Amino acid sequence: MSAGELDAAAGGQIAIDNRDTDALSEDASGRAGRWLFGTAVLEESNARLTVAGQVHHLDRSSFELLRYLLHHSGSVVLKADLMHAGWPARVVSENSLAKSIARLRSALDDPAGEKICTVHGYGYRLCVPVELVARSTHSTPTPGLEPVADSPPRSSPHANVDPPRSSARLLHITLLSGLLLMLLVVAWRMGAEPAAPTATPVAPAQKATATVPSIAVLPFADMSQARDQQYFSDGLADELIDQLAKLPQLRVAGRTSSFSFRGKNDDVAGIGRKLNVTTILEGSVRKSGDRIRITVQLINVADGFHLWSETYDRKMTELFEVQDDIAKSVVAALKLQLLPGQGAAMIRHRTSDPEAYRQWLVGQSMHYTGTTDGARRAIAAYERAIAIDPKFASAYLALADLLGGDADYADSGAEVAEGKARSLELMDKGIALDPTLPAAYLARADFLYYTMWDWAGAQRDLDTFARLSPGEHCQGLVHQARLFSAFGRIREAIALDRRCIAVAPTYGAWGLLGYHHAVIGEYTQARQALERAYQLYPMDNHVTWYLGLTSLLEGKPEAAIAEFKRSGGGFRLAGLAMAQHDAGEEAASLESLKKLKERFGNSYAYQIAAVHAWRGETELAFDWLDRARRQRDASLMYMKFDPLLRKLHDDPRYAAWLKAMKLPP
Repeated sequence: MSAGELDAAAGGQIAIDNRDTDALSEDASGRAGRWLFGTAVLEESNARLTVAGQVHHLDRSSFELLRYLLHHSGSVVLKADLMHAGWPARVVSENSLAKSIARLRSALDDPAGEKICTVHGYGYRLCVPVELVARSTHSTPTPGLEPVADSPPRSSPHANVDPPRSSARLLHITLLSGLLLMLLVVAWRMGAEPAAPTATPVAPAQKATATVPSIAVLPFADMSQARDQQYFSDGLADELIDQLAKLPQLRVAGRTSSFSFRGKNDDVAGIGRKLNVTTILEGSVRKSGDRIRITVQLINVADGFHLWSETYDRKMTELFEVQDDIAKSVVAALKLQLLPGQGAAMIRHRTSDPEAYRQWLVGQSMHYTGTTDGARRAIAAYERAIAIDPKFASAYLALADLLGGDADYADSGAEVAEGKARSLELMDKGIALDPTLPAAYLARADFLYYTMWDWAGAQRDLDTFARLSPGEHCQGLVHQARLFSAFGRIREAIALDRRCIAVAPTYGAWGLLGYHHAVIGEYTQARQALERAYQLYPMDNHVTWYLGLTSLLEGKPEAAIAEFKRSGGGFRLAGLAMAQHDAGEEAASLESLKKLKERFGNSYAYQIAAVHAWRGETELAFDWLDRARRQRDASLMYMKFDPLLRKLHDDPRYAAWLKAMKLPP
């Protein structure tokens, strides 16, 4: 919902509630502050908001929301945190929050949401300069920490009657109120999603509850005689994930998480606990000629019993109908109530041509192999799919992803630029063909912030993804976290990392959380998160790179050497060059750096620059940063917060670099 729609929905001025205002005047006096922001002034002592000379006395919830936004000015405040601040001992809907925000915007003369900005899918941010100009001698909530309401909501029918004013009576009431509030807040916290504390160990993923239906679709087993249909089996499971994920009332584990259990012996209960889901969908595929047999079963994680199972024996040309039948059966078995239009949206397919779809599946099976041959075969398959169905939007997007990644390894800056331009052209084409495809905006946002450094364009695409994807999606949260981190807003990135983990605890989300903790010096939390990521997928080079980086930043080069050796490719050599330098193994460090340049000079220019910066070789570091710029190296978006570049910060060229990339100083 846009800012204008919120204002229209609320339709009113700031309400004046004398009873609540009187209570606030009394309760807040011990921590009063006077805030200036734009043309407005907020007096915390009496909940009075003055805007361009006009006075508004705020109701309790509006006051608490505005105060919370002021204490967190410049940061995105998540909806859940705002609802707790405004209604600390009550469960309220997002509609209540939207109406209070609309009333505040009305008082602030902010119909377009330019002062209280909406961050679609996440929350709100105060977008005007804020200054605390007066503070009482009593304690004031520390910016960055969540303020606790002064007293619980009144429920007594005699709430208008002033209480006796004797000191003993007042102390007794205050203590009881404080105790009640503490119990209510603890109870609320136990049922809420984990917040993002600044110095506490990483919390385990929440347990799924029966009130939030959730499912993981495991990779289907290939039971064909030749065992040559795994790409088809994976595609079937992937399509079902995509169909079910269109329902906001069902939480669906991501493909990466679900497929990580391929070939493992985990039982259903164990998989359910690790993926934080209540149900598991698994099955098998047997293809013979032009016929296919699909067996599928839905299992309840809590007791291991089958909720539903079915076998389909059909022609290949009837594949789409089978997929739709399975998705509908899952919805029926979970007793989900579909909203108007959801059924049609859920079964809408990427293409209506079975052969184009088969080529798409072949491309998908080769897409993520990490080999040159796999990429070449995937590109050919996507091009065949497009030739068969020129309106196949997903094929354009997949082809764009591969060509953009392939451009990173081109031999010259001109070839890099040409490949990136082609990739963006294909993305735009895919979005033009299907502007309702959420994944398209996510892919383009990734390209815009990593490669083009178009921060505003990336944010617009992330906002569009959030609007097209009801509920919270781990991928969207992670992309937003990366964009925030580019601007040095690591705390906000960590909060989003944690929310992603609560939705889908993937190794990628744990790894990113660990990295963000590491770059701000929280090494214990970093290692806890990274070990979780490593347990889920020990082959990921980013995770082992982050582990080595954590030890390097801790000043433990020997441990870093051992961890970097578990990584591969350019990450391994870059990490070893730095850790060996710190360990006093200068000859080994130079040899690792030499190999890094010889083997990966065209694709790891940024990492080479980081090695030189870490070694104190400033001129060489800037030379390689310039080469990274010409190659459109994706890692340049890390410049502002990357601790490996700390020795460059005092050089005027560093500030010039940030300015050129339109990053804040």
